[in-house]
Amino acid sequence: MKNRFLSFFALLLTVVFLSGASCTKNPPVNPGGGGGGGGAAAATLNVTYNDGDVMGAGATVNVTVSSNTSWRVTTNVTYLTITPPSGSGDATLKIIFPKNSTENERTAEITVTAGDLKKTVTIKQLGFSEFTPISAVRALYQGADTKVTGSVKIKASVIS
Repeated sequence: MKNRFLSFFALLLTVVFLSGASCTKNPPVNPGGGGGGGGAAAATLNVTYNDGDVMGAGATVNVTVSSNTSWRVTTNVTYLTITPPSGSGDATLKIIFPKNSTENERTAEITVTAGDLKKTVTIKQLGFSEFTPISAVRALYQGADTKVTGSVKIKASVIS
């Protein structure tokens, strides 16, 4: 009986050994590495403003946000209205500058934050004056011929 038990045990070990030797293991997975796309894409953020200074009388300007993630907007001033204040992906921010009731220019910083990324654009608003310099009118209309309706006060110096 003892011999039969040992023979059976030896046969069982042989079967287990041979079946284990014929198995192959799957190669280990490398999370985030190689071409397998195992990790999330890095966050990207671009913020663009190209329109120059804002007139003292007030205006609405657009700032473009390009991102592959969610973002939020903050500013260093309280007089702006910014919509939308947050979002995800690409968007155009509508920024309303109210009339600057002083003759002093003022500067607003608009900061967009996406995760650890921050981009700031600085926009200057000119001081308000009853008179608008011709250079500011030219800059506003970028040299194009423009028909003015209504009354316009212009302060100018005559050089003879």
